[in-house]
Amino acid sequence: MAIDLSTLRKTPVGGFPPFITIYGIDGIGKTAIAMGAPSPAYLPTEQRFGHYEAANLFGTADDPYKICGSFSEMMEAINALATQDHGFKTAVLDTVDHFEPHVSDQVIQYYPYKHKGDPLTLAEASRIPNIENNQAYVKIEDIGGYGFGKGGELSLTAWDAIYDALDNLRKQKGMAVIVLAHYHTKSEDEADGEAFQQNQINLAKKSAALLRQRSDIVFFAKLQQSTAKIGDKSSFGDNRATKAVGDAKRVLVCQPDKAYTVKNSYKMPNEIVLPEFIEGVENTHANCVNSFNSFAQYIPFFNNYTQENANA
Repeated sequence: MAIDLSTLRKTPVGGFPPFITIYGIDGIGKTAIAMGAPSPAYLPTEQRFGHYEAANLFGTADDPYKICGSFSEMMEAINALATQDHGFKTAVLDTVDHFEPHVSDQVIQYYPYKHKGDPLTLAEASRIPNIENNQAYVKIEDIGGYGFGKGGELSLTAWDAIYDALDNLRKQKGMAVIVLAHYHTKSEDEADGEAFQQNQINLAKKSAALLRQRSDIVFFAKLQQSTAKIGDKSSFGDNRATKAVGDAKRVLVCQPDKAYTVKNSYKMPNEIVLPEFIEGVENTHANCVNSFNSFAQYIPFFNNYTQENANA
């Protein structure tokens, strides 16, 4: 394709919807944040329906609380958003680590055997007579059966298929994407060899790295407790004990720090204190929107969306 430089145009600021990952501690309100996004289409992999009215893409007339049951169901739901007319503005996958077993199942379905350490596709295996009784071929029972690190490598192709489908929603439907996850803590080594503890996305290492790569923003959600010193200050130094003061605050870590695998392509403070929840079931949606807007105000796409709705 020939490029005509005279026809080039600058991309509009805030014209492309973001891909956001939020991971953090249990019960911090990750789902509440995502439910406050514009017109969310909900893709649940675990039960999170107790407090939110959600447009559940897996729900049926008989089971409105149904969650995703397989890799193919997730792809079917995302493709429905891509191909059908609707008013959704955000796709919310909740949570990606609970979806990971479905990714592993998909890999095993595609590569059900290995031979001399190499995985065989289902099509290749079907051409081998009586393969189930041939000791040269090993049937894969779990993702670790491929050998050290190989299952993780094979999983990346399946994860890419999910992220490509979500990316297509951004390109074709103008939808933002929010992926939620839990966390785990692992010991990492700095360049000088000193170890430190890091709160990471609760996925296999390479899968977590791929999700960070595909995301525009990765937030860590935590509780932050204010403290105060107890007793009188000693003349030999302030070695007083501390105590918790007030209620813990919900905080989003927004900028990279060695304690968190955070990523940000936007100008934001290091941390954002989320607003306190207003009591009462009738305030559930307002609480979600307030939590979401605490960081959405820094993202041009959502500012443009808010302005367009105001002018409509």
